[in-house]
Amino acid sequence: MREVSEWRHAEELDGVRSVLPSKRKANGTWYRVPPSRKPVPLHDWSGWHSQTTAVLSVDGGKVRSPEAGPDGLEWFECRVGIIAPADGGSRGSTFYVGGVLEPDELFRRLYAGWQSAPTTGRRALFIADGAEWIWGRASLMFPGARQVLDIYHAAEHVASAAIAAWGEQSARERSWRRQAREMLLRPGGPAKIIATLCVELEQGTPADTKALAREIEYLRRHAKRMPYAELRAQDLPVGSGAMESAIKQTSTQRLRQPGMMWSRSGADPIQRVRAAHLGGNLTHTVARKHQALRAGALQPVDAFTA
Repeated sequence: MREVSEWRHAEELDGVRSVLPSKRKANGTWYRVPPSRKPVPLHDWSGWHSQTTAVLSVDGGKVRSPEAGPDGLEWFECRVGIIAPADGGSRGSTFYVGGVLEPDELFRRLYAGWQSAPTTGRRALFIADGAEWIWGRASLMFPGARQVLDIYHAAEHVASAAIAAWGEQSARERSWRRQAREMLLRPGGPAKIIATLCVELEQGTPADTKALAREIEYLRRHAKRMPYAELRAQDLPVGSGAMESAIKQTSTQRLRQPGMMWSRSGADPIQRVRAAHLGGNLTHTVARKHQALRAGALQPVDAFTA
């Protein structure tokens, strides 16, 4: 069997590359395309300097399906992950992954991107909402990253706790909620918020005892993930705005236009291409795909008869 480099006619090679897997032969000989000696990079990290703090994040967005579920039309989740410079960086500096992915697969792909980055000695924050599928995997895959609960989600739960404690639109609820949102950004603020709510639960007359207890438990569970004052003092982000933007650009704007419905198999490649485009990696992504196809396109004849 000869290598493709010995092929006499380049145009014939182009035709063979399009057949996967292929049993085609030329001049009575099977050909295979050798894998490239130089792997195609996942991302161009040249815009990152050694002191850049990395922000990792994951989230999901719902897409409408024509399949009928128990409540009528079904919605399924597309998930996205990013590795972004904390200072915003330049265009194309953020690494994106996306698709109709299960959580484990999403984290595996995000980890592959992280491994391809020059991460030695680099600080990292993992900012996300309170979804249970996120934090255990974040601890396992990115143990060196500091975990941060997105401050906007924290504020939403503080507001829900205020309503449960004093009733919606009551004077005390409105006043305390405004103060609490400011307190989140102060040193020791989250702990003071939790303490106030605990006193109300134990000694007061909450408007909704179960809801208040549930919100207190949520805030306690994420208390170590709310170092907002410390991060702000270092000019580091405390919210997942970059992640919300990624969901909007990969999913909402493209897959949730009026009247649109998608199958999972249809939405997945769109998400992947969008993620590659946003990260400036579309050329790399296509090159890696071609590399994989060339490596497996042609096999010697005994591979097909074995």
